[in-house]
Amino acid sequence: MSSVKAIIFGATGAVGRAAVLEAQSRGAQVTLAMRNTKKPIPGFTPELEKKLSFTLVQADLSDPKSVQLAVSESGATVAFSYILFEAEDGLLETHKAIKRAGITHAVLLSSFCVTENGGPKPSSEAAEILNVVHGKAELALAESGLAYTVIHPAYFSSNIQMLEDWEEVKSGQLALAHPNAPFDYLAPEDVGALAGARVAAIPFRGVNHMSMRTRIAFPASSMESCQ
Repeated sequence: MSSVKAIIFGATGAVGRAAVLEAQSRGAQVTLAMRNTKKPIPGFTPELEKKLSFTLVQADLSDPKSVQLAVSESGATVAFSYILFEAEDGLLETHKAIKRAGITHAVLLSSFCVTENGGPKPSSEAAEILNVVHGKAELALAESGLAYTVIHPAYFSSNIQMLEDWEEVKSGQLALAHPNAPFDYLAPEDVGALAGARVAAIPFRGVNHMSMRTRIAFPASSMESCQ
């Protein structure tokens, strides 16, 4: 079982929520950082929260001071976070803040578009905003000096709900966009479970990338805590 103390940002989202449950199931002591600690977490009943003994702290990734305070209060050494599109510095100051507060390993939910563009630098210089934002975020994380893991999922199965013809899909009119594609759409919960496993693993020094088209592997030193 893990002895890691972790702080997870974005627990109200499907990925963050699954990361919380997975890390907790592996023995990690998890603190949930939320902009609004009164906001209900989908699927988390009061009974479940009481059973799993979650700790809630207020923090906003766009506010480095609040993040640093939350990490200090939690005593966490590992953090899971996500991208903020409005963060012009790629959350560099936030990453520096969590490092000052005691985080030694950060797990970032990024995007497969960074892989497709050849890495963070070329992605940050691409034409599409999605590529730019994720590329800048990864460059900022690297600049912070933290050891980190970046997760690069591609297509979430839940995205289909945003299609204009979603009502047709619900009625049974379904067509596959790319029937010959070599991989499938991902469930956000599966990506979250992967993130939670990484959060609960023994922190390592260095950089680890987990991409949809490459074999996902943990450093040998942390394999036992990930199985």
